[in-house]
Amino acid sequence: MPANREPGPDKVLIKVVATGLNPKDWKWTRYRGQDQAMNAGNDITGIFESVGSRMFEYKSGDRVAAFHLMAGSRGAYAEYAIASFSIKFHLPPNVSFEAEAGLPLSFMTAAIALYQALQLLLPTVAGEKRTSR
Repeated sequence: MPANREPGPDKVLIKVVATGLNPKDWKWTRYRGQDQAMNAGNDITGIFESVGSRMFEYKSGDRVAAFHLMAGSRGAYAEYAIASFSIKFHLPPNVSFEAEAGLPLSFMTAAIALYQALQLLLPTVAGEKRTSR
């Protein structure tokens, strides 16, 4: 594991195997100067290298896909990437890393449309009524 790359308590360090390329990735960096350079990319698939202290359902060596927060450091276009614990999922053993590399941002976009724009209830809060805006 690279030096100084321990994930925070609610984060995971992923050894990147494949990453997706979305239109927002090249648009995000197109007009940035050298002083604004960043490691873009948000769709990550790979293997957990290490997990934060609050992680209990995942362990090092697990196959995973994750969404890297936009504009954050340590993006998907690197050998190792950091992701939040709340936006990752296990990869089934019969699905390739490459096949899953485009899903995280697509899932996040759909979730935003369903649960924020349309204000549908989250599947984890059964019976809770949503208040109007």
